[in-house]
Amino acid sequence: HAIHGPLSGNSLIETYEMYRYKQPQLVEEGMHEVAVAYIQFGSRLNGHKQTVHGGIVSLLFDDGMGWGYEIVTRNSAEKNKNGRIAKAVTANLNIDFRARLPENTTTLMRIYHKKTEGRKVYLCARIESLDGKILYSESSTLYIVLKGEIEKQKEMSG
Repeated sequence: HAIHGPLSGNSLIETYEMYRYKQPQLVEEGMHEVAVAYIQFGSRLNGHKQTVHGGIVSLLFDDGMGWGYEIVTRNSAEKNKNGRIAKAVTANLNIDFRARLPENTTTLMRIYHKKTEGRKVYLCARIESLDGKILYSESSTLYIVLKGEIEKQKEMSG
């Protein structure tokens, strides 16, 4: 795993800690915050001078929202009493960079579940300063549950 392997350590991704809510937090109608990550960036992840490379940010969004998908699906599986997480793939991952992310910065990534429609699970996330005053980037993604996974869920809970 790139985040916990070759990109982890002094001057790299120094800290990446994911925390999930026991109960998702309603932040606005239909949207729940499901997890938050504490991320400390070092000085050797740069694209431009003293600026964290956008590819690193993209990798963290992809991983963080993967955790978000698992949390949403696990909550659903627990409700169905089968404990099985439905397998899915990323259909798209969109990222908007809002402010330069300086090296040696500590941030929060907040992950939200927007909605689920059949096999489609929509999530979004934002990377912001610890005090929430600076929005560095935001992202949205669509996961598609693989065909047959919904039926497997129903069979196991029925």
